[in-house]
This record gives sequence, C-alpha cells and structure tokens, in this order.
Amino acid sequence: MTSKVKRYYVPTSDGWKLAIKRYVNEGKPAVIICHGLASNSSAVDFGRYGSRKWKRYSLAAHLYEEFDVWIVDLRGRKGSRTFDARRHPEKYTWNVDTYIEHDVPDTVNFVRKHSKGKIFWIGKSMGGMIAYGYGEMNKDMLDGVVTMASPVAFENTRWRWFPAREVYPRRISFPINILETMEKLDLMNIFIKNLVDMDNVDEKILDEYIKKAMDNTISSRVLSQFAIFINHKNFCRYPEKPWMYDLFARIPWLRLYFEPYSYKYNLDKFEYPLLAIAGSKDKTAPPSEIKYAYNHVGSKEKKYMEFPNGHADMNIGNNVEDVYSSIKDWLLSMI
Repeated sequence: MTSKVKRYYVPTSDGWKLAIKRYVNEGKPAVIICHGLASNSSAVDFGRYGSRKWKRYSLAAHLYEEFDVWIVDLRGRKGSRTFDARRHPEKYTWNVDTYIEHDVPDTVNFVRKHSKGKIFWIGKSMGGMIAYGYGEMNKDMLDGVVTMASPVAFENTRWRWFPAREVYPRRISFPINILETMEKLDLMNIFIKNLVDMDNVDEKILDEYIKKAMDNTISSRVLSQFAIFINHKNFCRYPEKPWMYDLFARIPWLRLYFEPYSYKYNLDKFEYPLLAIAGSKDKTAPPSEIKYAYNHVGSKEKKYMEFPNGHADMNIGNNVEDVYSSIKDWLLSMI
C-alpha cells in the first residue's frame, strides 16, 4: 500500500482547532492514536515518515498497512496551538474534562465523517484515561479501545515528584510549557527516574523524545486536576469547590456535598471492548492501576497484557515491537 499523509485541523465546539495527521488507507478500519499528559503526537508517531526510526518506534508505522491511522494532537500541542499562549493566555483555562467533553468527541465525530467502517481509539497514559471518561458517557461510538499505561485509581502510583501535587492554584489558570518548566525546576532527572526504565532505552532516542514530544504549552489547570487525582486518589471531574473538597474529603457526610463526578467509580459504564496494557516497571501507572480499570469496566470483551517496561519507554523502548505487534493483533481480532 502506498500511504498518503494528510493533515487536518478539526474544529472543536469551543473554538479550538486540533491538528490531526492521517496515514490514509481508504476502506480500512480507522484507528485514532492519542498521546498523554506531558507529550504530543511525536510520542506515538516518533521519527520522520519512512525513516528507520519511524518504522521502529512509531505506533502509526506499525499499524498503517492494515488500518486507516489518525494521530491527534490535543489542544496546546504542536499544530493545535490555535491561540498563542503569550497573546491569548485567557484561552488556556481548560482541564482534563475539556478533553473528554470536546477534544475526544469532536475528533471521533470528524473521523466518522471521513472514514468508513469500524473506529478504534488507542490512548497512551492520559490518552487512555480520557477514553475511559468519554466511554462512560458515549455509547456505540467506538468499536474498541486500547489503553497503554493509563492510571485511574491513583492508589499505588509514585507521584511525589509531581510539582503541582502540594501547591496547585484552583481559581486561576495560565499557560505552562511542560519542557521549559521541567528544565527550570530542574525536574528532568526526576522525570526520567520515575517515567523511564533506562535499561530499556537508547539514550539518544530518549533525548530526542524529550525535545520533540514534551515541547507543549497547556493549561495549568490540567496539572491542578492531576494533583486532585493524586491527593484524593480519585480520577474525577474538576470540583466546583476544590478547596471545600480538600477540606471535607475525610468527612463522609460532608464529602457527598462537594465530591465531583468520579470517572473512577463509574467505570462500569464503560462498555467498549478493551485491551489494557501495563508496564511491570512502570512507577507512574503500575500494573495494579491498570488492573483496577480492567477489573471495574463494564466491558464484556476485555484483555489485559503486561510488558517489562517503564512508563515512557513503552513507546521508545528496546522491546517496542513486542508491544506494538500485540496491539495490532488485538485490533485485527476485533475486525
């Protein structure tokens, strides 16, 4: 198959435009691939198209011969910087719920209009988390979901290094560049220690991954919401009154008044066929986190797989072919 690469700018219902790259394979089932919290599409489509690096490390490259592949950049990443952060900081006020309520459904609806047949979603880390949230509220829109190292319980993760964990502003929101912030706070070594199994990566590949995949400007409220997940051990909506939620979280009869909708405790509403992938060396989303989702979803058809990986090296590790071939085999079994 001769692949044609197309680029689209998908309008969201709240005024942003999401950059999507498509490896066109007309008539084949569609696969939407989504990156995680601190990354962009380079994390799942690594390397220049056609290069050896791309053929080895890009998930899109491993799938495009059998599928119509779409790679999305959520708002704030790469081509999805609809609004300049310096000129329009007021536009950088979104949170994780915004991805679930706008970016995911608008992307899925766009792909449905341009691709025939079945549609699958593959989400790395947060990219899988938002698929869970979307699936709880949207039925019959996808034919299956693959999550890669996507935590939902936040009960056994090691997030003590997370800069927003202790101090996170709730009433204000501002643009924050992930790569610049990590470097300014001298957190890069801590990041690598917690998110990468160094025995499983080529250091040159890791350096390039950090420079290309982590150069993103997002809303600080996304980090604030992750701090809420971590502190309350609850993957939930952004609370209307987060300070009150903090204050009364340990008092059951008061907690009910301030606790937001919990994606974690409504996983039974997610019924799509699911492949949940974990890394046995992942400190950020350890196997127990992935198994929590696997055990609590309402999916009748589901599969759990575990690989000897850390968090980030699931996409750039030395055993990346094993991970990607397993995803491909599962997708093919769903057709």
